[in-house]
Amino acid sequence: MKQKTKKSISLLGYIFSYGFLLLSIFTFVCAFINPSKTVTVSVNSFGEQYLDIICFAFAVIVASLGLHFAIKEYKGFKKELVKRNKK
Repeated sequence: MKQKTKKSISLLGYIFSYGFLLLSIFTFVCAFINPSKTVTVSVNSFGEQYLDIICFAFAVIVASLGLHFAIKEYKGFKKELVKRNKK
């Protein structure tokens, strides 16, 4: 896979991961400030449940690939640092 493609997937992975984090925090804060300390999440108000599950599956795949590429890049960077320090 081309380096530019890997970097794009890594960036998308970071964006999706950050988006899910923000969504989780938003849901928690909404429950926290609500007097009943609950939040009801409807997944089919407009018949969108199947589209949502497809989008979530895509996001999980991209986030996982992004994490994989980021770890590989970090390992390569770490090896490069070790090489430089041995010289």
